[in-house]
Amino acid sequence: MAKIAKILGYKVVIYDMMATKEKYPGADLILNSLSALEKIRLDRHVIAVLTTMGKTWVDEEILERLLKTDIGVGELVSSVRRAQDIFKLLMKKGYKIEDLRRIKTPAGLDIGAISPEEIAISVLAEIIMLRRGGSGKSMREVRGDPLETIEKELERKYLAQDPS
Repeated sequence: MAKIAKILGYKVVIYDMMATKEKYPGADLILNSLSALEKIRLDRHVIAVLTTMGKTWVDEEILERLLKTDIGVGELVSSVRRAQDIFKLLMKKGYKIEDLRRIKTPAGLDIGAISPEEIAISVLAEIIMLRRGGSGKSMREVRGDPLETIEKELERKYLAQDPS
């Protein structure tokens, strides 16, 4: 996800206790501790994506920190069931459903993604959609089918020529 986000022009900050510059060569910043994470300004311009591969305790801890900020978008890559488990843990800590709605999960648009790279594209597509006010529909659905107009024109011509 970091590579694709970088290609799209996003500033990429990685928080992972095991992260290295070799593992994430395109990252603008690598943070290996929660204390380092707390020094980062998290405001409405920040898009946070959690991709912890099932580490519920990390998700819970990071989401709790994110919910105390004014981040613009928070995305959690997870299954519905795991997101429910995390949200229940956060609700036990006093967070309300309205607070938790700030986190988009499962993250991404339904494009049939399976591989990590496809999931990354799905998540980043949703982020672009949210930032730019898109609908998430196919362009043909939004802008129209160019063949539909041609087909109607041909139909009208045919009907105009057919005397019966």
